[in-house]
Amino acid sequence: MTEDKHPLLRTRDCGPEEMRALAGSGRLYAILDACNVALAPKKVMELGEQRGISLYRGTAEEEFWDVAPYLLQVDSEVLDWLKTSSEKDGWGIFVASPSGLESLRQHFRHFLRVHSPKGKIWLFRFYDPRVLKLFLPASTGEELRTFYGPVVALGIASAKIEKVTFYQEAREKKRDPNYSFMFRMSQQHVEALDTQAELAFAEEVAEFLQTMHSEFVRDLSPEELKRRILFGLAKAKRYGFKRQSSLAGFVAIMFRISPRFDEHPSIQKVLIDSTVPPDLRISELWSRTTDSDWDEAVASSQKGAWE
Repeated sequence: MTEDKHPLLRTRDCGPEEMRALAGSGRLYAILDACNVALAPKKVMELGEQRGISLYRGTAEEEFWDVAPYLLQVDSEVLDWLKTSSEKDGWGIFVASPSGLESLRQHFRHFLRVHSPKGKIWLFRFYDPRVLKLFLPASTGEELRTFYGPVVALGIASAKIEKVTFYQEAREKKRDPNYSFMFRMSQQHVEALDTQAELAFAEEVAEFLQTMHSEFVRDLSPEELKRRILFGLAKAKRYGFKRQSSLAGFVAIMFRISPRFDEHPSIQKVLIDSTVPPDLRISELWSRTTDSDWDEAVASSQKGAWE
Protein backbone atom coordinates (compact mmCIF):
# COMPACT_ATOMS: atom_id res chain seq x y z
CA MET A 1 0.00 0.00 0.00
CA THR A 2 1.41 3.38 -0.96
CA GLU A 3 1.21 6.43 1.26
CA ASP A 4 -2.12 8.25 0.90
CA LYS A 5 -1.56 11.90 -0.03
CA HIS A 6 -5.19 12.96 -0.47
CA PRO A 7 -7.87 12.66 2.23
CA LEU A 8 -10.52 11.58 -0.27
CA LEU A 9 -8.42 9.03 -2.18
CA ARG A 10 -6.68 5.80 -1.27
CA THR A 11 -3.91 4.42 -3.42
CA ARG A 12 -2.65 0.88 -3.85
CA ASP A 13 0.21 -0.40 -6.03
CA CYS A 14 -0.28 -3.70 -7.86
CA GLY A 15 2.54 -5.71 -9.39
CA PRO A 16 2.42 -8.13 -12.36
CA GLU A 17 1.03 -11.09 -10.39
CA GLU A 18 -1.70 -9.05 -8.74
CA MET A 19 -2.67 -7.56 -12.10
CA ARG A 20 -2.89 -11.04 -13.63
CA ALA A 21 -5.13 -12.16 -10.77
CA LEU A 22 -7.33 -9.09 -11.22
CA ALA A 23 -7.54 -9.76 -14.96
CA GLY A 24 -8.73 -13.27 -14.21
CA SER A 25 -11.54 -11.99 -11.98
CA GLY A 26 -13.48 -10.47 -14.88
CA ARG A 27 -13.56 -7.09 -13.14
CA LEU A 28 -10.66 -5.40 -14.88
CA TYR A 29 -11.12 -3.03 -17.81
CA ALA A 30 -8.97 -0.54 -19.69
CA ILE A 31 -9.74 2.65 -21.58
CA LEU A 32 -7.33 3.07 -24.48
CA ASP A 33 -6.62 6.25 -26.40
CA ALA A 34 -6.36 5.33 -30.09
CA CYS A 35 -4.25 8.46 -30.61
CA ASN A 36 -1.48 6.73 -28.65
CA VAL A 37 -2.36 3.07 -29.29
CA ALA A 38 -2.79 2.76 -33.05
CA LEU A 39 -3.78 -0.91 -32.81
CA ALA A 40 -6.66 -0.26 -30.40
CA PRO A 41 -9.45 -0.23 -33.06
CA LYS A 42 -8.18 -3.48 -34.58
CA LYS A 43 -7.97 -5.14 -31.16
CA VAL A 44 -11.54 -4.09 -30.35
CA MET A 45 -12.76 -5.66 -33.58
CA GLU A 46 -10.96 -8.90 -32.68
CA LEU A 47 -12.53 -8.97 -29.21
CA GLY A 48 -16.06 -8.32 -30.43
CA GLU A 49 -18.72 -6.03 -28.98
CA GLN A 50 -19.08 -8.11 -25.81
CA ARG A 51 -15.51 -7.34 -24.75
CA GLY A 52 -14.48 -4.14 -26.53
CA ILE A 53 -16.35 -1.00 -27.55
CA SER A 54 -15.82 2.66 -28.48
CA LEU A 55 -16.87 5.36 -26.03
CA TYR A 56 -18.06 7.35 -29.04
CA ARG A 57 -21.45 6.75 -30.63
CA GLY A 58 -23.22 7.53 -33.88
CA THR A 59 -21.47 9.82 -36.37
CA ALA A 60 -18.53 10.45 -34.04
CA GLU A 61 -17.89 6.71 -33.74
CA GLU A 62 -17.84 6.37 -37.53
CA GLU A 63 -15.79 9.47 -38.35
CA PHE A 64 -13.28 9.44 -35.49
CA TRP A 65 -12.73 5.71 -35.01
CA ASP A 66 -8.95 6.13 -35.38
CA VAL A 67 -8.61 8.64 -32.52
CA ALA A 68 -11.45 7.51 -30.24
CA PRO A 69 -11.18 6.18 -26.67
CA TYR A 70 -11.96 2.45 -26.45
CA LEU A 71 -13.19 0.46 -23.46
CA LEU A 72 -11.90 -3.12 -23.23
CA GLN A 73 -12.47 -5.92 -20.78
CA VAL A 74 -9.02 -7.12 -19.73
CA ASP A 75 -8.17 -10.79 -19.32
CA SER A 76 -4.68 -12.33 -19.25
CA GLU A 77 -4.37 -12.30 -23.06
CA VAL A 78 -5.40 -8.64 -23.32
CA LEU A 79 -3.08 -7.74 -20.43
CA ASP A 80 -0.13 -9.30 -22.29
CA TRP A 81 -1.17 -7.45 -25.46
CA LEU A 82 -1.28 -4.15 -23.56
CA LYS A 83 2.26 -4.63 -22.30
CA THR A 84 3.55 -4.68 -25.88
CA SER A 85 1.12 -2.17 -27.42
CA SER A 86 0.98 0.60 -24.83
CA GLU A 87 4.54 1.81 -24.64
CA LYS A 88 3.69 5.42 -25.60
CA ASP A 89 2.95 7.83 -22.75
CA GLY A 90 -0.72 8.58 -22.28
CA TRP A 91 -1.94 5.24 -23.68
CA GLY A 92 -4.87 5.02 -21.25
CA ILE A 93 -6.01 3.86 -17.82
CA PHE A 94 -7.22 0.75 -16.01
CA VAL A 95 -10.69 0.49 -14.48
CA ALA A 96 -11.69 -1.95 -11.73
CA SER A 97 -15.44 -2.44 -11.50
CA PRO A 98 -18.06 -5.18 -11.04
CA SER A 99 -20.27 -3.46 -13.64
CA GLY A 100 -20.51 -4.72 -17.21
CA LEU A 101 -19.03 -3.24 -20.35
CA GLU A 102 -22.14 -1.37 -21.52
CA SER A 103 -22.83 0.04 -18.04
CA LEU A 104 -19.30 1.43 -17.84
CA ARG A 105 -19.56 2.80 -21.36
CA GLN A 106 -22.71 4.72 -20.47
CA HIS A 107 -21.08 6.03 -17.31
CA PHE A 108 -17.85 7.25 -18.93
CA ARG A 109 -19.64 8.82 -21.89
CA HIS A 110 -20.97 11.46 -19.50
CA PHE A 111 -17.44 12.81 -19.08
CA LEU A 112 -16.30 13.03 -22.70
CA ARG A 113 -17.66 16.56 -22.75
CA VAL A 114 -17.81 18.81 -19.69
CA HIS A 115 -18.68 22.38 -18.83
CA SER A 116 -15.84 24.76 -18.09
CA PRO A 117 -16.15 26.98 -14.98
CA LYS A 118 -17.59 29.65 -17.31
CA GLY A 119 -20.08 27.29 -18.95
CA LYS A 120 -18.27 26.55 -22.20
CA ILE A 121 -18.27 22.97 -23.48
CA TRP A 122 -14.87 21.29 -23.41
CA LEU A 123 -13.69 17.89 -24.56
CA PHE A 124 -12.28 16.07 -21.53
CA ARG A 125 -9.52 13.49 -22.03
CA PHE A 126 -9.91 11.95 -18.57
CA TYR A 127 -8.55 8.66 -19.92
CA ASP A 128 -5.09 10.21 -20.37
CA PRO A 129 -3.27 9.13 -17.18
CA ARG A 130 -1.38 12.43 -17.07
CA VAL A 131 -4.74 14.24 -16.93
CA LEU A 132 -6.41 11.82 -14.52
CA LYS A 133 -3.52 12.01 -12.05
CA LEU A 134 -4.09 15.76 -11.71
CA PHE A 135 -7.88 15.74 -11.98
CA LEU A 136 -8.61 13.34 -9.11
CA PRO A 137 -6.72 15.14 -6.31
CA ALA A 138 -8.24 18.46 -7.44
CA SER A 139 -11.79 17.11 -6.98
CA THR A 140 -14.15 17.48 -4.06
CA GLY A 141 -15.87 14.50 -2.43
CA GLU A 142 -19.07 15.16 -4.35
CA GLU A 143 -17.17 15.43 -7.64
CA LEU A 144 -15.38 12.16 -6.95
CA ARG A 145 -18.66 10.41 -6.15
CA THR A 146 -20.05 11.59 -9.48
CA PHE A 147 -16.94 10.70 -11.44
CA TYR A 148 -16.40 7.25 -9.93
CA GLY A 149 -20.04 6.13 -10.06
CA PRO A 150 -19.94 2.31 -10.50
CA VAL A 151 -16.13 2.27 -10.55
CA VAL A 152 -14.22 0.80 -7.61
CA ALA A 153 -10.75 2.02 -8.62
CA LEU A 154 -8.90 3.71 -11.48
CA GLY A 155 -5.38 2.58 -12.34
CA ILE A 156 -2.37 4.39 -13.79
CA ALA A 157 0.39 2.13 -15.08
CA SER A 158 4.15 2.55 -15.13
CA ALA A 159 6.21 1.72 -18.21
CA LYS A 160 5.48 -1.76 -19.59
CA ILE A 161 2.82 -2.12 -16.86
CA GLU A 162 5.38 -3.31 -14.33
CA LYS A 163 3.35 -1.53 -11.66
CA VAL A 164 -0.17 -0.09 -11.59
CA THR A 165 -1.21 2.49 -9.01
CA PHE A 166 -4.94 2.27 -8.33
CA TYR A 167 -6.84 5.27 -6.99
CA GLN A 168 -9.90 4.39 -4.95
CA GLU A 169 -12.40 6.85 -3.56
CA ALA A 170 -12.30 6.92 0.23
CA ARG A 171 -16.02 6.68 0.97
CA GLU A 172 -18.19 4.41 3.06
CA LYS A 173 -20.81 3.68 0.42
CA LYS A 174 -21.56 4.34 -3.22
CA ARG A 175 -24.25 6.67 -4.36
CA ASP A 176 -25.71 6.82 -7.84
CA PRO A 177 -24.71 10.14 -9.47
CA ASN A 178 -27.30 12.46 -10.97
CA TYR A 179 -26.73 12.62 -14.73
CA SER A 180 -29.39 15.24 -15.46
CA PHE A 181 -26.57 17.77 -15.88
CA MET A 182 -23.21 17.92 -17.62
CA PHE A 183 -20.24 17.61 -15.29
CA ARG A 184 -18.77 21.05 -14.54
CA MET A 185 -15.03 21.52 -14.12
CA SER A 186 -13.99 23.68 -11.17
CA GLN A 187 -11.32 26.38 -11.29
CA GLN A 188 -9.15 24.05 -9.21
CA HIS A 189 -9.44 21.42 -11.96
CA VAL A 190 -8.45 23.97 -14.60
CA GLU A 191 -5.40 25.13 -12.68
CA ALA A 192 -4.26 21.56 -12.08
CA LEU A 193 -4.70 20.57 -15.72
CA ASP A 194 -3.06 23.76 -17.00
CA THR A 195 0.12 22.57 -15.31
CA GLN A 196 0.02 19.33 -17.28
CA ALA A 197 -0.77 21.17 -20.51
CA GLU A 198 2.26 23.41 -20.07
CA LEU A 199 4.56 20.46 -19.36
CA ALA A 200 3.24 18.64 -22.44
CA PHE A 201 3.78 21.75 -24.58
CA ALA A 202 7.29 22.12 -23.16
CA GLU A 203 8.04 18.60 -24.39
CA GLU A 204 6.82 19.56 -27.87
CA VAL A 205 9.04 22.66 -27.84
CA ALA A 206 11.99 20.52 -26.73
CA GLU A 207 11.44 18.16 -29.66
CA PHE A 208 11.20 21.14 -32.02
CA LEU A 209 14.45 22.63 -30.72
CA GLN A 210 16.27 19.29 -30.89
CA THR A 211 15.16 18.87 -34.50
CA MET A 212 15.42 22.40 -35.90
CA HIS A 213 18.00 24.05 -33.62
CA SER A 214 20.04 21.14 -32.35
CA GLU A 215 23.31 23.10 -32.31
CA PHE A 216 21.94 25.32 -29.53
CA VAL A 217 20.62 22.57 -27.25
CA ARG A 218 22.75 19.48 -27.89
CA ASP A 219 24.92 20.01 -24.81
CA LEU A 220 21.98 20.37 -22.41
CA SER A 221 20.59 17.53 -20.34
CA PRO A 222 16.86 16.80 -20.83
CA GLU A 223 16.17 18.23 -17.37
CA GLU A 224 18.06 21.46 -18.02
CA LEU A 225 16.50 21.84 -21.46
CA LYS A 226 13.00 21.53 -20.00
CA ARG A 227 13.85 23.96 -17.19
CA ARG A 228 15.02 26.58 -19.69
CA ILE A 229 11.99 26.08 -21.91
CA LEU A 230 9.61 26.56 -18.96
CA PHE A 231 11.58 29.66 -17.99
CA GLY A 232 11.25 30.95 -21.56
CA LEU A 233 7.52 30.20 -21.78
CA ALA A 234 6.87 32.09 -18.55
CA LYS A 235 8.78 35.06 -19.95
CA ALA A 236 6.91 34.93 -23.28
CA LYS A 237 3.54 34.88 -21.53
CA ARG A 238 4.40 38.12 -19.75
CA TYR A 239 4.28 39.78 -23.18
CA GLY A 240 0.78 38.44 -23.75
CA PHE A 241 1.63 35.62 -26.18
CA LYS A 242 -1.00 32.87 -26.23
CA ARG A 243 -0.60 31.02 -29.53
CA GLN A 244 1.70 28.04 -29.31
CA SER A 245 3.54 29.17 -32.45
CA SER A 246 4.28 32.57 -30.87
CA LEU A 247 5.37 31.01 -27.57
CA ALA A 248 7.62 28.49 -29.31
CA GLY A 249 9.05 31.22 -31.57
CA PHE A 250 9.92 33.42 -28.60
CA VAL A 251 11.65 30.54 -26.80
CA ALA A 252 13.57 29.59 -29.95
CA ILE A 253 14.92 33.14 -30.20
CA MET A 254 16.05 32.92 -26.59
CA PHE A 255 18.13 29.85 -27.46
CA ARG A 256 19.45 31.19 -30.78
CA ILE A 257 20.16 34.78 -29.79
CA SER A 258 20.14 35.29 -26.03
CA PRO A 259 17.80 34.57 -23.11
CA ARG A 260 17.84 38.35 -22.60
CA PHE A 261 17.21 39.35 -26.23
CA ASP A 262 13.92 40.98 -25.24
CA GLU A 263 15.72 43.55 -23.09
CA HIS A 264 17.26 45.25 -26.12
CA PRO A 265 15.47 48.64 -26.48
CA SER A 266 14.58 48.26 -30.17
CA ILE A 267 13.36 44.70 -29.76
CA GLN A 268 11.41 45.42 -26.60
CA LYS A 269 9.71 48.37 -28.30
CA VAL A 270 8.13 45.89 -30.72
CA LEU A 271 7.30 43.34 -28.03
CA ILE A 272 5.31 45.87 -25.97
CA ASP A 273 3.67 47.72 -28.87
CA SER A 274 0.03 47.92 -27.77
CA THR A 275 -1.13 48.83 -31.29
CA VAL A 276 -0.24 45.31 -32.48
CA PRO A 277 -1.95 42.13 -31.16
CA PRO A 278 0.59 40.25 -28.99
CA ASP A 279 0.71 37.13 -31.16
CA LEU A 280 1.56 39.21 -34.25
CA ARG A 281 4.51 41.00 -32.68
CA ILE A 282 6.94 38.09 -33.18
CA SER A 283 6.60 38.31 -36.97
CA GLU A 284 7.11 42.11 -36.84
CA LEU A 285 10.39 41.79 -34.97
CA TRP A 286 12.33 41.17 -38.16
CA SER A 287 10.86 44.06 -40.19
CA ARG A 288 11.16 46.65 -37.43
CA THR A 289 14.67 45.90 -36.19
CA THR A 290 18.14 45.93 -37.76
CA ASP A 291 20.95 43.41 -37.96
CA SER A 292 22.96 45.54 -35.54
CA ASP A 293 20.08 45.34 -33.04
CA TRP A 294 20.34 41.56 -33.09
CA ASP A 295 24.14 41.62 -32.93
CA GLU A 296 23.85 43.73 -29.78
CA ALA A 297 21.25 41.32 -28.38
CA VAL A 298 23.64 38.39 -28.94
CA ALA A 299 26.37 40.29 -27.12
CA SER A 300 24.01 40.84 -24.18
CA SER A 301 24.06 37.17 -23.25
CA GLN A 302 25.70 36.73 -19.87
CA LYS A 303 26.48 33.89 -17.53
CA GLY A 304 23.44 33.12 -15.42
CA ALA A 305 21.03 34.68 -17.92
CA TRP A 306 18.91 31.52 -17.83
CA GLU A 307 18.35 31.81 -14.11
